[in-house]
Amino acid sequence: MHNYKQLEKEKHNVEIEVKKLEIKNEELEKENKRLYDFIINIFQTLKKLFHRLFKIGTEKYKDDVITEIKEYHKQEIYDNKDLHDIADHTSKENEISDYLYSNNYDYKNDKA
Repeated sequence: MHNYKQLEKEKHNVEIEVKKLEIKNEELEKENKRLYDFIINIFQTLKKLFHRLFKIGTEKYKDDVITEIKEYHKQEIYDNKDLHDIADHTSKENEISDYLYSNNYDYKNDKA
């Protein structure tokens, strides 16, 4: 009888611990989503900045932006549509198109 009560108490303690962990998990999932959304917003804001630099920046800045966005593209942070959004109606539009659609480009990444 004593063992049964002890087992019941342990079971109850485990149930409480599981509930605490479930609550903590929910909190972490919410925080993860908030941070993910924040990062996405940063990259969307960067797209606008990069586009503006293509419009008004020096050739050095434009070359730096090309390097940066190609790297983001390779890391799959930006897709083809993002690169088009950045370069459309700028002096670098053709360079980005050449990058995206050259023979050396892996077309499986084409989402435009």
